[in-house]
Amino acid sequence: TTSSLSLDLRPRESTSDQRLGHCPVQRPGPALGCNHCWNTVDAHGRTLRRKTKYHCPECQINLCIVPCFQEFHERPRDNSIVKTLPKTSSI
Repeated sequence: TTSSLSLDLRPRESTSDQRLGHCPVQRPGPALGCNHCWNTVDAHGRTLRRKTKYHCPECQINLCIVPCFQEFHERPRDNSIVKTLPKTSSI
C-alpha cells in the first residue's frame, strides 16, 4: 500500500536567517536611544549617544537605521547574556 504521508526534507531556516528578514518600522513619539549602539565607544574614543525613531517590531528593540539595524540582525544571538539594572536604595 502507498502512504499519503510526505516528509518535508528542506533545510530549516536558522534563527539568524529569520532575523535577516526583519524590516525597520518608524514608531510614533519621540526618538529614543538605540539599544545597539547607545553608550558604546567609537574608534575615536567618543561615546555614542544616538537616538532613533525606528525599531524592529519582531525583536521589540529600538535601532538606528544605519548601521545598527543590520549589525544587530547579523550578529549571532547570545541568549546567555543577561543585563541587569542596578538596585536602587529605598528611602
